[in-house]
Amino acid sequence: MWRCHQKYGPVVRYGPNHVMFQSSSAAKDIYPIGRNFSKDPILDSAGKEFHNTFTFVDKKDHAQRRRLVGAAFTAGAIQAFAPKIQHYTGLFLEAIRPTPNASGWGAPINVGDWCSYLALDLALFLTFGIDFGAIEGSEYRHVVHDVTTANMKSIVLLHMPYLALGRLDKLLIPGPTAAGRRNINTIRKAIKKREGAITSGQDIYALMTSEKARQGSNIGRKQIEAECILMSSAGLDSTASAMSATIFYLTRYPHAYAKLAGEVRSMFPSVEHISLEGIRQCRYLHACIIESCRISPPAGSAQWRVAGKGGAVVDGVEVPEGYGCGVAMYATLHNEEYYPRPYEFIPERWLVDGGTLMSSASQVAAAEQAFVPFGTGSRACIGRPLAEMEIMMCVASLICKYDFQAAAGPAGKVGAGSPFAVQGRTNPLEFQVIDRMTPHREGPMIQLRERV
Repeated sequence: MWRCHQKYGPVVRYGPNHVMFQSSSAAKDIYPIGRNFSKDPILDSAGKEFHNTFTFVDKKDHAQRRRLVGAAFTAGAIQAFAPKIQHYTGLFLEAIRPTPNASGWGAPINVGDWCSYLALDLALFLTFGIDFGAIEGSEYRHVVHDVTTANMKSIVLLHMPYLALGRLDKLLIPGPTAAGRRNINTIRKAIKKREGAITSGQDIYALMTSEKARQGSNIGRKQIEAECILMSSAGLDSTASAMSATIFYLTRYPHAYAKLAGEVRSMFPSVEHISLEGIRQCRYLHACIIESCRISPPAGSAQWRVAGKGGAVVDGVEVPEGYGCGVAMYATLHNEEYYPRPYEFIPERWLVDGGTLMSSASQVAAAEQAFVPFGTGSRACIGRPLAEMEIMMCVASLICKYDFQAAAGPAGKVGAGSPFAVQGRTNPLEFQVIDRMTPHREGPMIQLRERV
């Protein structure tokens, strides 16, 4: 769709009854609370017993479930979760500790894989309140592969729901179907483990089961499983992708690396001094993460909505009742109107005093208004504040403890665009992310060196 918008302009007919937009004004017309749009009914194909916070079409049902799950994402809950993030980040740093060669640098490692293990441990702890030990090499590491593979089926069925008739999907895409089944079995296994554990009771599972007890049969076991699957998978892929992208861009842009290293290392003498309050003051760190998510968004396609009774007007275009429309996320985040030099990693564009021509108050405001990869309104990603804290803690701790660079030779190109790739994926300075409901990516490969 990025190429279509380049060729045809800011409004593109995506299909017989779908329209795609490329503007922040369209996002304001479609997504906020009170607009005459609802989530696409195609999500009903998941089956009512498997509905979760993401798939609910009915606004009342969604609001009820969001209030329930939202208890785990309050400011107080996030504050209480901070020590666990620091604990798992410490395990991550120890697991990737380099064995230096003659030059002082360690062997190349796929830091993207380690980001996945870190994000998985964090997601499972938030969901179940107990440790699963993915960083240390437990039986749960396979979840990383299963989640990504299973989501290939989800994205196919969203575009071709008729494949679910007669369970054709099992025959045509058996690998993702099997991965989805393994993922469900893993969650059931985790639930069984959780049922025998003593925890603080502030995890997603505890909140769901207490609500089930309060409301009787209104929330069944399969619904609890569905919510746990959502929280573990969404918390895994999107967070790990943002961590990986940020590390990738820092290895490609020396000025940004040096500036961030200066900010973090002057704020924290050592990793042990890093705190939630401290990283919240690291403005350039936050700008680096937001800029990474802009260039390589965890969700680059549109979040579809359907126009309600009487239709709607989006960015001056009349959308008939029943038509689907959405904002092309990747294309909008690379729109030069909001982001001058859109294919360059420029964290300063998010700082009013960033010292560039893009750092005026009006330019920063325009950039922020167009930045909606995590959604807006009642359907916005409920876990964004927590995910941002996890990413900031990971990146700050990494650059505080180690020096790092792109791996030497061909390994250093893993995850980057290639001149031999398909159109839109040829930029060697862009971290490549494939949208499969959640992001799929490879790498990056980096080398580490202990700081003296």
